[in-house]
Amino acid sequence: VQEAGGGTVSLDPPGGVYRHDKVVQVVAHPDPGWALTGWSGAGAGISPQLSLSMERDKSVQAVFGTPIHRVVTGSGTIRALPDLSLFPFGSVVHLAAIPEPHHFFALWGDTPNRTTNSFFLTVTNPIPMISALFAPLATNEVTLTVVANGKGSVSINPFASVFRKGQVVTLAALP
Repeated sequence: VQEAGGGTVSLDPPGGVYRHDKVVQVVAHPDPGWALTGWSGAGAGISPQLSLSMERDKSVQAVFGTPIHRVVTGSGTIRALPDLSLFPFGSVVHLAAIPEPHHFFALWGDTPNRTTNSFFLTVTNPIPMISALFAPLATNEVTLTVVANGKGSVSINPFASVFRKGQVVTLAALP
């Protein structure tokens, strides 16, 4: 039995070494804020209890996930890639603040020192809360929202969230 985080697993009978004709009950116990999303290895399904027939060596892991609580102030959305209802413990989520027309992304509310509209979050805490603030653009302003899709990034020069209409901006894709 392997445990990645977000909960524990118990065996009945306890131990870990069994005769080849033994059936072992494996039970997942999520920690508060986590839920069982499924099993990997010799287990399958989403039932919190498995019955494993020990005719050979087996490895099983309970996968626990948690939701990400997204709070938006103003006109915009927080997009998660991948877009899941429960994010597995240890998974990496790309979060992007996407403003509605005539608005711009101003700042992340609870992730200090993040100045770009997107970042990567490694899920290790139950129900992480991510908040974003969006504000209206002035009449002579425009916004540029850049979200890299895949393994790489995009540099913006000059770096800003809001630009004057007609201002020249240089983008460079960095694989």
